[in-house]
Amino acid sequence: MTAPLFPATLAFAPDGTPYSEAYGDVYHSAAGGPAQARHVFLAGNGLPARWRGRRAFTVLETGFGSGLNFPSPWAAGREDTGRSARLPFVSMEHHPFSALDLDVLQQSAPEPADAAALGDPRRPAAAPPRRGPCA
Repeated sequence: MTAPLFPATLAFAPDGTPYSEAYGDVYHSAAGGPAQARHVFLAGNGLPARWRGRRAFTVLETGFGSGLNFPSPWAAGREDTGRSARLPFVSMEHHPFSALDLDVLQQSAPEPADAAALGDPRRPAAAPPRRGPCA
């Protein structure tokens, strides 16, 4: 039997930074999520250098959170002429935000992503984790 997923509850710290009441922590620094995503996620993982010259490269993120890590490799991939022909981005999240809350977070970001360029605004429904040998 799988455990149900419990969505994240959208909350903000007094300074306006997205905050997880469940974990007592912010989703990114008050200094700016997009800059932190570029420094920690993109540069910290050696991207785009690691995908250059490969036919395909998959970016795997183990905590989607507020979604700020996605625009960094997306933009870097668009700008990198040496990028992989295929550059999928896969992310998992134990407490996903609703599509409406993700839209609020994106609109409140200091550097909002171009939603039309990021793809279909419809998001898949949250699915419970799968367990077992074929999961």
